[in-house]
Amino acid sequence: MAAKHCFALPPFCHFTPEEWRTKGHEYDEIRDNMLGWDITDYGQNDFDRIGFSLITIRKGNLKMREKYTKTYAEKLPYLKEGQYSPMHFHWSKMEDIINRGGGNVLIRVCNKSLTVTPGQTLTVDWLNDPVEAGSGRIQINKTAAADAPEQNITAGAPLAGAVYTVSDATTGKVLGTMETGSDGTAQTADLPIGRYLVAETKAPQGFRLDSTPMVAEITVSGEVVQLTQEDWPLSLGVSIRKSGSQEIQPGQMLTYTLSGIANLSDTDLSQFYWRDTLPAGLELLQITTGTYSVSLRYRVEYRTNRRDYQVLADGFDSSENHAFAMSTADLGLANGEYVTEVRLAFGTVPAGFCSVENPILQVQVPADLSGGSMIRNTADVGGRCGDAWLTETASWDAAVRVLDEEQPKTGF
Repeated sequence: MAAKHCFALPPFCHFTPEEWRTKGHEYDEIRDNMLGWDITDYGQNDFDRIGFSLITIRKGNLKMREKYTKTYAEKLPYLKEGQYSPMHFHWSKMEDIINRGGGNVLIRVCNKSLTVTPGQTLTVDWLNDPVEAGSGRIQINKTAAADAPEQNITAGAPLAGAVYTVSDATTGKVLGTMETGSDGTAQTADLPIGRYLVAETKAPQGFRLDSTPMVAEITVSGEVVQLTQEDWPLSLGVSIRKSGSQEIQPGQMLTYTLSGIANLSDTDLSQFYWRDTLPAGLELLQITTGTYSVSLRYRVEYRTNRRDYQVLADGFDSSENHAFAMSTADLGLANGEYVTEVRLAFGTVPAGFCSVENPILQVQVPADLSGGSMIRNTADVGGRCGDAWLTETASWDAAVRVLDEEQPKTGF
């Protein structure tokens, strides 16, 4: 091409992928503006008839106007004999079409067809229709893409609380926001005739955000452009399991293990906690906190039969295991006062947060318990998604067995 038509391609058109990996910020303009080769068949699988090869050597950038101020593009299309590029348009671009390679080029501009021959300069006069003055509105219709049983919402139901931004499609300037009401709709104030982008920035409670921008074009005065978007419900859930001895004798120490503590949701949960509620009469001796899959700062709290929650320890790393003595004497409780609940509060935890090393609680069983009675210990876990609480409980029953005073004799 350089020898035949006295036009040389810029060096970057010849770089190999390996060479590109060595190029620094001095080549950012090429990367930012996507200069270089483009080969397409427009997805038609018929390249010999529909498509072309193209090199872009200069171009502006509407999203980075201050850095790249060009308002035009210089491209070198290569078309084979009989090959054509389908009709398309640009919202904001100037182009000079220069036939450098010889042959005739047929150009169709809307309803005008032009043929440019080598060496010819062709001037096209175009009379634009005046742009209609006026305004219109954009309305969003938000619905559920599937059932959300936790919220008693069925597929197709309108969703309130979805927040959208409306921006100018050319400049990117945000012009305002709107939020869907109980009927799942929201509408802008009057907007000038033009093209806009509408994007969700906050999803309804319990639903997954879809931030994909939608295009809305107001073409005539008084028009209300309707946009419809579905949001998928989040998968929400928490879990906890509890285990211990099946039988216990009066006066013995009973050990409980908590496991499977987890945020099963595919979203963050706030105010996440697990808690153990002790049966009346049992004295908590020690708690081992366990470790967790994500390093967070948590707080250990306890409640007594006489006082609300007290902070035992704060700011501990959830990836480290800690043991705390929690007997009546260790905590300096008053005579007749005892711990009824112990709780670990984690704040906000990510999706998939779970216990790794299991928490363990050790309690003292009273010596005066009668045989045949049952000790039930209950634990629960919870977290918030928006205004909704997710909770799960687990319990363990241990039977109290009193051994006969006369034990069987063994040996000689």
